[in-house]
Amino acid sequence: MGAATGAGRDRLAVWDWEGQGERVATGDWLVTDAERAAAGRETVTARFLALLPANRERAARRYADGGLPDGEELVRVWCPRDPAALEARLAGKDLAAWPEGDVLHVLWRGAASRASLASGIQLPLWPVDGAAGLWEASVRVRRLDEAAITLAVAVIDDNGPMLGRSPGDPLVFRGPGAPAPAIAEPLAGQVQEHLIESAALGAPPKTDLRSLEYLPPRRSRRFAAHLSFVTGEVIPWAAGRYPVARQPWTTAGFSNGAAWAIAAAQRRPDVFGRVAALSAGVVPHRVTRGSRLVRHYLAAGTLEPGFRRSTAQWATRLDRAGMAYAHQEWAGGHDNWWWHQQLPVALAWLLAAG
Repeated sequence: MGAATGAGRDRLAVWDWEGQGERVATGDWLVTDAERAAAGRETVTARFLALLPANRERAARRYADGGLPDGEELVRVWCPRDPAALEARLAGKDLAAWPEGDVLHVLWRGAASRASLASGIQLPLWPVDGAAGLWEASVRVRRLDEAAITLAVAVIDDNGPMLGRSPGDPLVFRGPGAPAPAIAEPLAGQVQEHLIESAALGAPPKTDLRSLEYLPPRRSRRFAAHLSFVTGEVIPWAAGRYPVARQPWTTAGFSNGAAWAIAAAQRRPDVFGRVAALSAGVVPHRVTRGSRLVRHYLAAGTLEPGFRRSTAQWATRLDRAGMAYAHQEWAGGHDNWWWHQQLPVALAWLLAAG
């Protein structure tokens, strides 16, 4: 079942989609299940529980079959669990992860209507039968030995939004062949906050417009205002306050920030001569003629299919345009751990050219 769109969209509707080997229940992210239930409508939790038996059956077959489907980097698997053995795995903690061959098992203990993994792997957690408060996810991962995966839990309450809340600290699973952290010691320096009154952006908005400011296809006027704020106000202020080279500047970011970094250099190659874009989900359809001298460092994870595909598409367009670029992939997902590892590498590559 698909979601309604446009002016006639039913905000209380619940639908499901196919993701990494299972049917995933979802709905409008700003609507709570309590609101749906009060209106006599199906809830996302009810759809999730209705889909669970068939999802388990499919995942059990994949667990028994072994291997991954062609072209897939990660797929859900499942096998029946002994609650006592799982409790032992937690060893007094609320979150645990361990490998079994090419399968990564994740276990969380907590109270929730629904819960999901976030960060490096983004999948619903399934309740463990016969063990109230235990939730699990098992996934077969290609190159698991090389992977580093941040595992965080998002708890979705009946009265809360679909994004959920974080009940505790994440953990990072690292396979035996995963790279060592790029930065072994804490960075030295200072963090300073400055307030700049912006003529380009105007008064602070009443709602969060970050996606409109970062993703040009959403609304070009707000994107243009944000770009003007950076190039016409922030950069001149920084150049006048700190002993920095005036140009070319390097624009860098991850996720939405990566999309902005690419788009900004396409529009203002006179300002931005280098781009570090990690996990870019939205990229331009073509390279602008004036940006042919802009250098790019691009990277994305094998476990973030949409971002991986978009980042690779941009690398292909740069290659066809004869532009200087590097394109790397890591064994992981949409993950802060990898972004922190890749940024120093990206800057070293970009700045080495002078």
